[in-house]
Amino acid sequence: MGEKLHKIRSEKNLSLREAAKILGVSHTYLDMLEKGYNPQTGKPINPTAEILQQISIGYKIPVEELFMSDQDTDEEDSFDAAAIADRIEKLRPEDRNLVVCLVDRLNRD
Repeated sequence: MGEKLHKIRSEKNLSLREAAKILGVSHTYLDMLEKGYNPQTGKPINPTAEILQQISIGYKIPVEELFMSDQDTDEEDSFDAAAIADRIEKLRPEDRNLVVCLVDRLNRD
């Protein structure tokens, strides 16, 4: 997701600080999101559903676009559904609800 965030910001010709102000987050947090990890700890950054919604609103894009890859894949069955379901079950309830909402929206197409 970090590369996607950086690409969106670059396409909008925004500096890190300008984008952070629009999104309502600190520029250091946005930098970590774009990198995908916290440089001080080396641990991955996992934004909450609320942060993802803030980004969606600030960048004026559908939240599901943050999860889309720029690469088209023809392999429809290239994922492990059981592993995905297990990971979803471990999410906080509000994050789980966001995932369900995203899946519902994607299924409308």
